[in-house]
Amino acid sequence: MQTLRERSGPLAYMAGSGIAANLLMWGIIAAGLMSWTGLEREAWPTVPFYHIEVSMVYPGATPEEVEESIVV
Repeated sequence: MQTLRERSGPLAYMAGSGIAANLLMWGIIAAGLMSWTGLEREAWPTVPFYHIEVSMVYPGATPEEVEESIVV
């Protein structure tokens, strides 16, 4: 069985070097924070609160009947 010092590869290097692992961690956190600021345009659209849309299905009713019996 190989010891940690005998193994090669990026995981073994990160496990052996605390500074490199911490730099990678801070890089990932910084990239996540930078991408998080751009989410507002796609994931959380701004919705005006003064606009409400209500949709109902009332088969056979005229718009006037719907207004008088449901909306009012």
